[in-house]
This record gives sequence, C-alpha cells and structure tokens, in this order.
Amino acid sequence: METTIINYSPGNLENLDDISMIPGTLFGIEGTLLLILFLVAMFWSIVWKGIALWKSARNGHKGWYIAILILNTLGILEIIYLIFFNKKKAKKEISENNIPEQKELNI
Repeated sequence: METTIINYSPGNLENLDDISMIPGTLFGIEGTLLLILFLVAMFWSIVWKGIALWKSARNGHKGWYIAILILNTLGILEIIYLIFFNKKKAKKEISENNIPEQKELNI
C-alpha cells in the first residue's frame, strides 16, 4: 500500500475538492455549517432550559426540575412544561372569616 503525501502551499491548490485536508480547516465548509448549526442549537437549548428550570424551581415542581435537568430535547420538553404545566401557586385567598377583627380605639 502506497502512501501519497500531498504538499499544499498557497500556489499549489489544483484540486479544490481536497480543501478539507488542508491543516487548519475543521471538516471543510460543510463542517463549518454543522458547527454553526450546533452552536445555534446549543444556545437555543440553554435558553429554554434555563427558563424552564427557573420556573419549575420557583413553583416547587421537583419532578419537572429533575427531568428538565437530565433530558436534552433541544428545548421541546422545556417548552411543553412552560406552556402546559407552569402554573403559578394560587395565592391564599383571604376570606372575611380569616380577617382579624379591628378593635375600636376609645380616644
């Protein structure tokens, strides 16, 4: 088996199909696009995960918090939680019976 060594220099690029073999390029042009898509997907996921984790912790939903923390679904699980299951705790309604009676001041 023969090994062919190709010496690339600025003036020696006869075959542009082999440009991905030039040292310093990461997987060629397609790899750059994949890297950009990966970074966009990562940013998208981190933003949704952060919001959903914050809301689930504030609402005391421990199960949702753990599921969102462990599972990576590109924001799908996080969006589902935020739309359908993010119910704020109901404030305790104060009825007239719970209000302490006010004492009259005799001045």
